[in-house]
Amino acid sequence: MAENIYLKLIKMKQTSKYKKTIITINKEKRSLSIAGGVGLVNKNFNGDGLIYLNKKLFFLTKGGYKTFLKLLSNFYVGVTYGYNIEINFIGLGYRFLQLKNFLLLKLGYSHYVKYIIPATLRVVGYKRHLVIFGMNMIEVITMAKQLRLFKKPTIYKGKGIQIKGEVLKFKIGKQK
Repeated sequence: MAENIYLKLIKMKQTSKYKKTIITINKEKRSLSIAGGVGLVNKNFNGDGLIYLNKKLFFLTKGGYKTFLKLLSNFYVGVTYGYNIEINFIGLGYRFLQLKNFLLLKLGYSHYVKYIIPATLRVVGYKRHLVIFGMNMIEVITMAKQLRLFKKPTIYKGKGIQIKGEVLKFKIGKQK
């Protein structure tokens, strides 16, 4: 079991596109910072579940340890490669326009819907396809979900804002 984990770590190091990913722990501020090829992420930890003694981390609960490992792996992947989600605008007249840090959405309403893009995310798109890129997986997913809430896909034809890979259940329309 330990050999398999060791082999996976060696493969991850060999396939890593960026050679240096630096992880530092600040004892006084109770924070963790990870720097890599894409950028830098800082995370503060509050509470009594984390103890730092003799340059080692100790956790009081198993759940706290698992949460810490999951956050650490998400931050590592985000700083090394980044996360992206593709959004499709399906339907006649559904468009978007990006102006600086704003996203103007034309969704069939009598007005444009204005959405402010967070500073940590990058948005690239063409016509009806929009790609959201960022280092933090949670921020990327929440932006995609918030955009989807403006115009959910209809249950009969699927018109609206769809996240790529999303499975929709359609209803049968009127029967003659």
